[in-house]
Amino acid sequence: MHAPRASISAKHTASFLPAQEYITVYSPKYTMAAILMSKLVKAADGVITLAPGLAQRILDEINFPGQRQRKPFRVSEHLARIRKGTWNPQYPITVVGLHDGTLWLADGQHRMQAIAQSGVPIDVRVNFMHAADEHDARRIYAGFDRPEYIRTQQEMLDGLGAVEETGLKRETVRCLFRALPILHNNMEHARSNQEKSAAARSVETRIDQLPLWTPQAALYESMVEGAERALKQPLYGAGVMAVALYVLRHQPARAQEFWRGVIDAGSLNKDDPRQRLMWELLNRALNVGNMRQGIQMTALAWTRWCEGARMKMIRCTEGAPIVIWGTPLAKGNQA
Repeated sequence: MHAPRASISAKHTASFLPAQEYITVYSPKYTMAAILMSKLVKAADGVITLAPGLAQRILDEINFPGQRQRKPFRVSEHLARIRKGTWNPQYPITVVGLHDGTLWLADGQHRMQAIAQSGVPIDVRVNFMHAADEHDARRIYAGFDRPEYIRTQQEMLDGLGAVEETGLKRETVRCLFRALPILHNNMEHARSNQEKSAAARSVETRIDQLPLWTPQAALYESMVEGAERALKQPLYGAGVMAVALYVLRHQPARAQEFWRGVIDAGSLNKDDPRQRLMWELLNRALNVGNMRQGIQMTALAWTRWCEGARMKMIRCTEGAPIVIWGTPLAKGNQA
């Protein structure tokens, strides 16, 4: 017996149905739907245990048609939580049901992929929503991950108490959080479409890395504080800051001399690499073109200055290795 068709409304699409009511009005005809229903109706609190194989079957058999492409770094974040024991089983996945018994996974595909890859059974809450028809189901699906519901990075850092924990200014913490994937990815830009950089971009990884780079960030912050306003923004760019922290860790005394020169480069010879870097930071748009250029141009200026050479211009060559004098990435040290 099917439930009567309901009109599409905000109230309707926002309500969850109890498992007992749902199983009463639906007659699932798909094997995965039957398994999921059976497990849920036995769960007193809506939390069920999913083996990796079942999680994979949910993705294979009932994932929402036209679902967004899965992002490796988001899967990596959930997988890290499972392995660290910080997984929250109360954070639900949502399945939408139609009158004909069709079930679709509307929200939670990244969590399902993480469970599938974990190799161990994982507890997770499952919510069911009743859709009047396919159009209604797609409206429900579209309601997840709306920008206004996603916490900003700053809100997340504030929630962690990152400013209090590190003693850094909010701007420094925010910029450090953006630079950490580069530092963790062997000084390469961690692009969202590169699966190999998923761990570097993971929020969990960055939270773990934050205190490890706090001493260098505090030193950098104290130097940047004296920079002119126009120079501060590019100095806090992810690529530039990553190189700064990297050399401050491996060559602290020399790095401080270098960065103080960049910040107060007006009195330097125009061919001094520090003066050239300052000019580039003020005049080059680092958010266009080659995404590595912030890292590359800073590394080039640092290396040339350490070698005692002059620079008439900074030329970034796409695909060229990142070479940073006096560090594990010095010339000849690259793997």
